[in-house]
Amino acid sequence: TYKAADNVDFSVYDLEEDHLIVKKLMALMENHRFHNTMLSGAESLGLCMEILQEMCRIIEMKDRGKNGSLAIKARNLIYKERMREFSLGDLSARLGVCKEHLCREFKREFNDTPKQYYNRIRLDLITEWLLNTDQSMKELAAKFDFKSMPNFYAFYKKQSGKTPGEVRQNRTWAMRHK
Repeated sequence: TYKAADNVDFSVYDLEEDHLIVKKLMALMENHRFHNTMLSGAESLGLCMEILQEMCRIIEMKDRGKNGSLAIKARNLIYKERMREFSLGDLSARLGVCKEHLCREFKREFNDTPKQYYNRIRLDLITEWLLNTDQSMKELAAKFDFKSMPNFYAFYKKQSGKTPGEVRQNRTWAMRHK
């Protein structure tokens, strides 16, 4: 923590080179420098949202003072892999614990199961893409690693109560229910 000239405290975080925020910013700079292009408004918004979410997650971890807890490690892995299909078995194996212990610790820490957390952040991200891009449903399903269109529609409908098409058509509904 540092003091600014106006005596306001602010934190500085030392992020590793392979950190999500650093990778995103580097990719943005490389894209602009080598291709002399800019991201579209929707792409920029999506990138900014991901960076802000990651920054909030870092601050929350620091505030909790539990950077090494099993639940935090699980949450970090889930967040990092949020574009891929979720497997509790794979997650628990990567962390070297049984599924039951992982779920119990995660629920105690975050009041959610790992799957509920995964579904919530995935739904939020899909909704951002639905509202801010013109990518087809098929492209979005592939982007989020759904094996079929029915799986994509079923996931979205179950989590939000609306189909992806309804949300895209009625953007005001999506904004009220976010």
